[in-house]
Amino acid sequence: MAIVNTISTELTNLAATPIVVNDIHDNGGRVRIKSATVAVASGDDDDSTFRFFRVRSGHKIISLQCRCDLITAMTDVDCGLYTINGGAAVDSDLYSDNNTLAVATPALPHINATAPFLELRWGDAVTANINDVNNKVWEDLGLSEDPGLEYDVVLLANTVGSANGDIALTMLYTAGD
Repeated sequence: MAIVNTISTELTNLAATPIVVNDIHDNGGRVRIKSATVAVASGDDDDSTFRFFRVRSGHKIISLQCRCDLITAMTDVDCGLYTINGGAAVDSDLYSDNNTLAVATPALPHINATAPFLELRWGDAVTANINDVNNKVWEDLGLSEDPGLEYDVVLLANTVGSANGDIALTMLYTAGD
């Protein structure tokens, strides 16, 4: 074993001659936010979708934070991307699969909280890949180039549960400027 001095790609680029410009999404880009809330009704059927907001294929999603009321038996929820205006799934569980919303996230996270929100961006810890941290949406989708499209960010309730409640989703992202 040895002592190492490992340098990130961003710092290596800045030390290069000539300097290599880093992607603005990863170095100096403005963080933006979108947030929306939807209502779940006890009469909603399994496989219902809840659409929150749009994201462009060239954006980089930093975080997808889900907060919710306790929604009894809502135990299988996926987060993915759908075509806009009520369209079909592009990838219904791109960002997370098989989450439970049967436990409320606290309004005040510092009071008796194990977690202030459910992070959906990284999905299942077993399959999450830290090397995807700098991906744009089109790269998350496995595309070879940016199609320049918008997608709806959607929760799919495979098991919708049996109670009324609200779900709030907050997205932190960069838009490349």
